[in-house]
Amino acid sequence: MDAYIQNQYSLDEELQTQFEAFLSELKEEAEQFQSLIDGAFSPNIQDALMQSAALARAAGVKEEELLQSIEDIDTFNFNNHIVRTHDTNNENYEVNLDFTKEEE
Repeated sequence: MDAYIQNQYSLDEELQTQFEAFLSELKEEAEQFQSLIDGAFSPNIQDALMQSAALARAAGVKEEELLQSIEDIDTFNFNNHIVRTHDTNNENYEVNLDFTKEEE
C-alpha cells in the first residue's frame, strides 16, 4: 500500500510540473495574441492592416481568405455597405448604398 501511495505522490508531482509548463505556455501565447489584437487597432492604418492580417493568421484564417490588396479592402468595405432590395414589379434586385447606422 505504501508503494501505491508513493507512486500517487510521484504521479501528482509529474502532473503538476506538466500543468505548470502548459499554463506558462498558455500565458505566453495569450500575451502574444493580445499584442496582435492591440496592433490591429493601431492608429497608424498601415500598421493596423498588417497586424490585422497577422491576427487573422494567428486565429486560423486561411491565407486565401485574407484581404491582400487595396482592391480587396475596397471590395470588402463596399460589399458591407450594400443593401439589396427586391423589386416586386420586375423580379430584379436593385442595389442601394446604405451608410446610415441603425439605431438600437
